[in-house]
Amino acid sequence: MMEENNKVLVVVHEDVDFSLIAANLNQLQSQQAVDVFFIDVLKPARKNKWLKQASSSQITEAKIQAREQQITALVSFHGLDSERCKCSVLTGNLAQEVVRLTIKEEINLVLKVADHTDNKTSGRDLNLLRKCPKPFLLLKPFTKPIQNIVASIDIEEDDEQLDHDLNRRIIDAAMNTSRIMNKRLEIMSCWQLENESDLRDNPFFKITEDELNKALLDAQNHTTQQMVNLVDEYKNNDGGVSISMALVKGDAEKTIPQFVIDNKVDLLVMGTVAKAGLRGLLVGNTAEAILPALECSILAVKPLGFKTPY
Repeated sequence: MMEENNKVLVVVHEDVDFSLIAANLNQLQSQQAVDVFFIDVLKPARKNKWLKQASSSQITEAKIQAREQQITALVSFHGLDSERCKCSVLTGNLAQEVVRLTIKEEINLVLKVADHTDNKTSGRDLNLLRKCPKPFLLLKPFTKPIQNIVASIDIEEDDEQLDHDLNRRIIDAAMNTSRIMNKRLEIMSCWQLENESDLRDNPFFKITEDELNKALLDAQNHTTQQMVNLVDEYKNNDGGVSISMALVKGDAEKTIPQFVIDNKVDLLVMGTVAKAGLRGLLVGNTAEAILPALECSILAVKPLGFKTPY
């Protein structure tokens, strides 16, 4: 999650739960020196027709100064290292300003508390998830400090090289997070036999139960071996991170949220790439579909070669 220069960009707004942000930042800063950049993007003020001497730009500037003071006060109140915290209050497009500042300041991690919505992901969060060039940590509201970390990888991606690269980036980010927070890491993946329901239930397929069971076992063994080969490379790591492995049968969109609940996962590390393997289609089927159902925070990792749209 963090690299040597240790820079975090935190997206805030007036209604955000700053205590949740502070708890996670304190958890990071307790392990290492971290520079924090707070960013809030306001809507430009409209001119007040009753105040002829006040232009819209003057009103906007006053709002910016007041918001900067408010964020500075929150940093101090929550015991963050104020000397390592900076604040940028701007106007314009949120995603565009986040991307611009991320590149300009060489940010390693972008952090935001998820918007409060009814069983869906807000457009603002999805936009950042898709366009942010660096790992994006979306904290679910009311979550506790991170303890249980799980990296979800996809062994059966159609584009094998894309799958291989993205899986490694996911594990690397999860390993780094686990090392920083001194937590163990579980690496999980889902598997299923393609067209199993048709093979099992469609009367036009002539397949015996023994043949179906053998196909299931072959598919499971193949996925297991691929996963073991990958995970074994990380077992003897320099950071001393303890790693375990979980292989779960079922569709990822249903299986991953249930795995999170059953194992009391606090942070799920996932890749943001479409199942079709299209390099330009980010977030895609699985991550976008399961995000509203997740009861934990998510760290979204971009594929190799991702280019920002701005």
